[in-house]
Amino acid sequence: MNPYETARDLARMFLELERSSGESTTNESIRNAVSEAALNPRVGVITPVEIEKLIRELETFHQHTIGRASTLIGEDDDWAPWIRSRGGQINWQFWERYRRYLGKEGFNDTVLGSIGNATEEVLGLLGDPAREGRWDRRGLAVGLVQSGKTANYIGVINKAIDAAIN
Repeated sequence: MNPYETARDLARMFLELERSSGESTTNESIRNAVSEAALNPRVGVITPVEIEKLIRELETFHQHTIGRASTLIGEDDDWAPWIRSRGGQINWQFWERYRRYLGKEGFNDTVLGSIGNATEEVLGLLGDPAREGRWDRRGLAVGLVQSGKTANYIGVINKAIDAAIN
Protein backbone atom coordinates (compact mmCIF):
# COMPACT_ATOMS: atom_id res chain seq x y z
CA MET A 1 0.00 0.00 0.00
CA ASN A 2 1.15 3.52 -0.70
CA PRO A 3 1.20 6.23 2.04
CA TYR A 4 -2.13 7.72 0.89
CA GLU A 5 -3.93 4.37 1.11
CA THR A 6 -2.38 3.61 4.49
CA ALA A 7 -3.42 7.03 5.83
CA ARG A 8 -6.94 6.53 4.44
CA ASP A 9 -7.29 3.14 6.11
CA LEU A 10 -6.01 4.47 9.43
CA ALA A 11 -8.28 7.52 9.31
CA ARG A 12 -11.28 5.28 8.53
CA MET A 13 -10.35 3.07 11.48
CA PHE A 14 -10.15 6.12 13.79
CA LEU A 15 -13.57 7.31 12.57
CA GLU A 16 -15.08 3.84 13.02
CA LEU A 17 -13.78 3.71 16.60
CA GLU A 18 -15.31 7.13 17.24
CA ARG A 19 -18.65 6.05 15.73
CA SER A 20 -18.69 2.79 17.71
CA SER A 21 -18.41 4.84 20.91
CA GLY A 22 -21.62 6.64 19.94
CA GLU A 23 -20.16 9.85 18.57
CA SER A 24 -21.24 11.29 15.22
CA THR A 25 -18.72 11.81 12.46
CA THR A 26 -18.21 15.52 11.86
CA ASN A 27 -15.99 17.45 9.47
CA GLU A 28 -13.81 18.31 12.47
CA SER A 29 -13.47 14.67 13.51
CA ILE A 30 -12.55 13.79 9.91
CA ARG A 31 -9.80 16.43 9.90
CA ASN A 32 -8.55 15.16 13.28
CA ALA A 33 -8.54 11.53 12.10
CA VAL A 34 -6.62 12.41 8.93
CA SER A 35 -4.11 14.52 10.89
CA GLU A 36 -3.56 11.70 13.37
CA ALA A 37 -3.17 9.16 10.56
CA ALA A 38 -0.72 11.39 8.66
CA LEU A 39 1.51 11.61 11.74
CA ASN A 40 1.63 7.83 12.17
CA PRO A 41 5.11 6.47 11.32
CA ARG A 42 3.56 3.50 9.45
CA VAL A 43 2.09 5.87 6.86
CA GLY A 44 5.33 7.25 5.54
CA VAL A 45 5.41 10.59 3.75
CA ILE A 46 2.06 12.07 2.76
CA THR A 47 1.97 15.53 1.20
CA PRO A 48 -0.29 18.39 2.31
CA VAL A 49 -2.11 18.09 -1.04
CA GLU A 50 -2.78 14.39 -0.36
CA ILE A 51 -3.97 15.24 3.16
CA GLU A 52 -6.54 17.70 1.77
CA LYS A 53 -7.58 15.18 -0.89
CA LEU A 54 -8.11 12.54 1.80
CA ILE A 55 -10.15 14.94 3.92
CA ARG A 56 -12.39 15.72 0.92
CA GLU A 57 -12.74 12.00 0.14
CA LEU A 58 -13.79 11.16 3.70
CA GLU A 59 -16.15 14.16 3.90
CA THR A 60 -17.84 12.96 0.73
CA PHE A 61 -18.12 9.45 2.14
CA HIS A 62 -19.49 10.75 5.45
CA GLN A 63 -21.75 13.36 3.85
CA HIS A 64 -23.60 15.36 6.50
CA THR A 65 -26.43 16.80 4.47
CA ILE A 66 -29.14 15.49 2.25
CA GLY A 67 -31.09 17.49 -0.27
CA ARG A 68 -34.71 18.37 0.36
CA ALA A 69 -37.11 15.86 -1.12
CA SER A 70 -39.52 17.16 -3.74
CA THR A 71 -42.82 15.68 -4.78
CA LEU A 72 -44.86 16.04 -7.91
CA ILE A 73 -48.47 15.14 -7.24
CA GLY A 74 -51.22 14.72 -9.77
CA GLU A 75 -54.93 15.08 -9.12
CA ASP A 76 -56.52 12.07 -7.46
CA ASP A 77 -60.12 12.24 -6.25
CA ASP A 78 -59.71 8.90 -4.47
CA TRP A 79 -56.97 10.03 -2.05
CA ALA A 80 -57.41 11.63 1.35
CA PRO A 81 -54.73 12.74 3.82
CA TRP A 82 -54.40 10.27 6.67
CA ILE A 83 -50.94 10.19 8.23
CA ARG A 84 -51.43 13.16 10.59
CA SER A 85 -54.70 11.79 11.97
CA ARG A 86 -53.27 8.30 12.63
CA GLY A 87 -49.61 9.11 13.31
CA GLY A 88 -50.01 9.28 17.10
CA GLN A 89 -51.69 5.86 17.17
CA ILE A 90 -48.93 4.08 15.27
CA ASN A 91 -46.11 2.29 17.06
CA TRP A 92 -43.16 3.00 14.74
CA GLN A 93 -41.17 -0.04 15.92
CA PHE A 94 -39.82 -1.13 12.53
CA TRP A 95 -39.00 2.43 11.50
CA GLU A 96 -37.16 3.09 14.79
CA ARG A 97 -35.16 -0.12 14.44
CA TYR A 98 -34.19 0.85 10.88
CA ARG A 99 -33.34 4.39 12.02
CA ARG A 100 -31.02 3.00 14.71
CA TYR A 101 -29.39 0.76 12.10
CA LEU A 102 -28.73 3.74 9.81
CA GLY A 103 -27.21 5.59 12.76
CA LYS A 104 -24.81 2.72 13.38
CA GLU A 105 -23.91 2.79 9.68
CA GLY A 106 -22.73 6.39 10.03
CA PHE A 107 -25.81 8.42 9.05
CA ASN A 108 -25.80 11.52 11.24
CA ASP A 109 -28.83 13.07 12.95
CA THR A 110 -29.37 15.66 10.21
CA VAL A 111 -29.53 13.02 7.49
CA LEU A 112 -31.69 10.73 9.66
CA GLY A 113 -34.11 13.59 10.25
CA SER A 114 -34.29 14.30 6.51
CA ILE A 115 -34.96 10.64 5.74
CA GLY A 116 -37.60 10.54 8.48
CA ASN A 117 -39.40 13.59 7.07
CA ALA A 118 -39.20 12.40 3.46
CA THR A 119 -40.45 8.90 4.29
CA GLU A 120 -43.33 10.31 6.31
CA GLU A 121 -44.31 12.54 3.39
CA VAL A 122 -44.22 9.60 0.96
CA LEU A 123 -46.14 7.36 3.36
CA GLY A 124 -48.76 10.10 3.73
CA LEU A 125 -49.21 10.12 -0.04
CA LEU A 126 -49.87 6.39 -0.03
CA GLY A 127 -53.28 5.08 0.90
CA ASP A 128 -54.19 4.47 4.51
CA PRO A 129 -53.87 0.70 5.08
CA ALA A 130 -56.80 0.87 7.51
CA ARG A 131 -59.07 2.28 4.79
CA GLU A 132 -61.94 0.01 3.83
CA GLY A 133 -62.47 -1.22 0.30
CA ARG A 134 -60.17 -1.40 -2.69
CA TRP A 135 -57.83 1.38 -3.63
CA ASP A 136 -54.69 1.80 -5.71
CA ARG A 137 -51.89 4.32 -5.15
CA ARG A 138 -48.66 4.39 -7.11
CA GLY A 139 -45.55 6.52 -7.20
CA LEU A 140 -42.08 6.85 -8.57
CA ALA A 141 -38.87 7.83 -6.81
CA VAL A 142 -36.17 9.53 -8.83
CA GLY A 143 -32.75 10.69 -7.70
CA LEU A 144 -29.09 10.90 -8.50
CA VAL A 145 -26.80 7.91 -8.09
CA GLN A 146 -25.92 7.39 -4.42
CA SER A 147 -28.44 10.05 -3.35
CA GLY A 148 -30.24 7.93 -0.75
CA LYS A 149 -33.09 6.40 -2.75
CA THR A 150 -32.59 2.92 -1.31
CA ALA A 151 -32.40 4.21 2.27
CA ASN A 152 -35.66 6.07 1.65
CA TYR A 153 -37.36 3.07 0.00
CA ILE A 154 -36.50 0.87 2.96
CA GLY A 155 -37.65 3.59 5.36
CA VAL A 156 -41.02 3.87 3.61
CA ILE A 157 -41.40 0.08 3.67
CA ASN A 158 -40.70 -0.01 7.42
CA LYS A 159 -43.16 2.82 8.11
CA ALA A 160 -45.78 1.18 5.88
CA ILE A 161 -45.45 -2.06 7.84
CA ASP A 162 -45.80 -0.15 11.10
CA ALA A 163 -48.92 1.64 9.81
CA ALA A 164 -50.45 -1.61 8.56
CA ILE A 165 -50.02 -3.55 11.81
CA ASN A 166 -51.22 -0.79 14.15
